[in-house]
Amino acid sequence: MEAKKDLTLIRKPEYLSPSQLKMYESDKEKYFMTYLAVDRPPRFPQTKPMAIGSGFDAFVKSDLSHRYLPEKDWYYPDKLFKDQVEKPMQDLVWDDTTECYKQYKEVGAYNGLLKILDKATEIQFETRITKVIEGVPIMGVPDMMCKTTIPIIFDWKVNGYYSQASPRAGYSFCYPDGSHHKDAVLVSHHNIMHNGAWFDDLYPDHAMQLATYAWLCGLPVGNDQFNMIHQLAWRNGKLRVAVLSGLCNQEYQVKLMDRYKRLWESIQTNTVFSPEETERYNRIALTQYGDTPEQDLFRELTRNTRNF
Repeated sequence: MEAKKDLTLIRKPEYLSPSQLKMYESDKEKYFMTYLAVDRPPRFPQTKPMAIGSGFDAFVKSDLSHRYLPEKDWYYPDKLFKDQVEKPMQDLVWDDTTECYKQYKEVGAYNGLLKILDKATEIQFETRITKVIEGVPIMGVPDMMCKTTIPIIFDWKVNGYYSQASPRAGYSFCYPDGSHHKDAVLVSHHNIMHNGAWFDDLYPDHAMQLATYAWLCGLPVGNDQFNMIHQLAWRNGKLRVAVLSGLCNQEYQVKLMDRYKRLWESIQTNTVFSPEETERYNRIALTQYGDTPEQDLFRELTRNTRNF
């Protein structure tokens, strides 16, 4: 007879990540089901918008690594693309990813990036890093870090290819028209024009991710960190690439690290939730666990309601 499970216990993750922390702070039930449940419900597969983002990331990193670090050997499609795009999606998004990357170059964003990278004394491309930072094991997948006169943490976001999207407010530059957002107050930092507002005030969701990536790439918590994102915003089949850039407040970084520490400590001591909450969530998870057709149907029908 199988031993009865103690539903007041949790599954302890091996590390934290920016997505884990964000989910915990925004939707605690979803966080429990995704990471802590004794019997975790199966995760939903990669969607097409997720897949094209991963595919584009593979294209651009493969291209840049071939240009600057040929020893990396990240040549798509046999390497990075197949690693990052789940198999059922690979054929579905290959042509779209190719078109996405083609237009990224045509609007001038790629050449704009090369002007920065050509001056770099160091460039790092990473796929997955796990590191203990101030006592907390953290995992992330930084896109790129380069060092010119300052360290720049770089990322790409693909929005709206299968729907519609607009550039995020506050952008400092936009390809192909060369405009900047009406509310952006442009300043120069080490000869790079950017929005003078703190990056973490403008884009707190991205700041959490990029600050963490900076630490994983070897920068200390509280570093003089400059963030830059190329946001590919598609609308009616046309691409605009908005440059979201700025400095990450040192105080923000310290407070962010404290948030990681508090979550990690509560996981280790099983105090993330009360025993009653933990048992209740584990019982809910049990209804989602398994791979029978009935459970698959139940998960699909209740997906929007339960949000995990």
